Amino acid sequence: MLSLDTFRRLELGTNPGVISISGPEIEWLMNLAKTHQACRSLETGVGNGFSAVALLLAGVEEHTAVEFWPRNLDIAQTNIMKAKTPTQRFRLLFGSSDIRLAALVDAGEKFDLILIDGGHSYEDAFIDIHYARSLLDAGGVMVLDDTNWPAVRSAMNWHQRFLAHIWTEILPPAHLAGRPGFNMAAFRRSALYARQRPTIAKSP
Repeated sequence: MLSLDTFRRLELGTNPGVISISGPEIEWLMNLAKTHQACRSLETGVGNGFSAVALLLAGVEEHTAVEFWPRNLDIAQTNIMKAKTPTQRFRLLFGSSDIRLAALVDAGEKFDLILIDGGHSYEDAFIDIHYARSLLDAGGVMVLDDTNWPAVRSAMNWHQRFLAHIWTEILPPAHLAGRPGFNMAAFRRSALYARQRPTIAKSP
C-alpha cells in the first residue's frame, strides 16, 4: 500500500491540460474520507488519477470515476492500479458527466463521498453539483476542487445561496486552508432533500 509521501513517485504525465490535485488537497480529501467513513466514492474528472489514489489509500471499498477526455487515462489507470488492493474495486465510466451521472441517479446508486473536478465551466460544475445531491446519501460529503476558478466558484455560490438547507459547509483545517495550491471546498448533504418522481394526474 502506498503512503501519502509516495505520491511523488506516481506518473505525472506531460499533458499541460491536465490539472493535478495538490498535496494539501490530497491530505484533506483523505481525511474527509476517513472521518466520514466513506465506503463508496465517485469523482468527475480522473486527471492523472491522484484523487482516486487518495481515496483508495483512505480505505474506500469502491471508487467510480467519470471521465470525458481519454488523453491521460493510461497514466491515471497505472497510478490507480498501484494504490488499489485486491479487495478494492475501481470503475471507470467514460463519457460526459451530464449523461453518466443522470444514469447513476436513475439506477438508484448512492455514494458516501463525491469529488467534483471535471469540467470547469459554470455549466459543467453546476450540473455535477446538481446530480451530487441525488447521488449522495444523507450525511454524504461533496468536495469541489479548483474553487479558485471563477466559473466553479460561481456554481458553488449559487447552490450555497439557494440550497443552503441542503448543503452544510465543512471548513478545512486552518493549517491546510492557507497553504499554496489549496483551492478546495466541502459540503455535507442534509437529510432534507429527497428526489421525487413527478405525479401524473388521472383523467376523470
